[in-house]
Amino acid sequence: MGVGTIEGMFGEHDTTTPAMAAMIAARITTRRRPSRSHMAMDDGRVGVWGTDLRYLLTDLIAGPERRGWRVVELAEALERAGFELQGRPTKVVSDALRTEIQRGRVVRVGWGRYEMGHIPGGTRRRIRARSRAARDAVRSDW
Repeated sequence: MGVGTIEGMFGEHDTTTPAMAAMIAARITTRRRPSRSHMAMDDGRVGVWGTDLRYLLTDLIAGPERRGWRVVELAEALERAGFELQGRPTKVVSDALRTEIQRGRVVRVGWGRYEMGHIPGGTRRRIRARSRAARDAVRSDW
């Protein structure tokens, strides 16, 4: 049991049993995802989640049209662009927008309807750059 191992991570006060250490190590290795929030699927589509999903949705809502979007329209737009949403698409979209609503970037104007909120210039550029990178991942040959 050395420093840096699961068994010795708490030093001399470690009460972790070998069985518990094995379970923790299995959890760490099986839950690891790629560093980006998108991943190529078998059918050529790109699965998207997390920050990339939030930024893609915010970029759509804050696009040049400046109109209200329904959850169904947002999910369909992502799927047309080549992204795969894990789970029920409308639920995934509304869950992802919850964080953007809390930050004021998106405003919920009705049941299943969203509009653009206030997005500072630097944040808008970062969101556009990251959503452009995710769209480029769909176009590239994985």
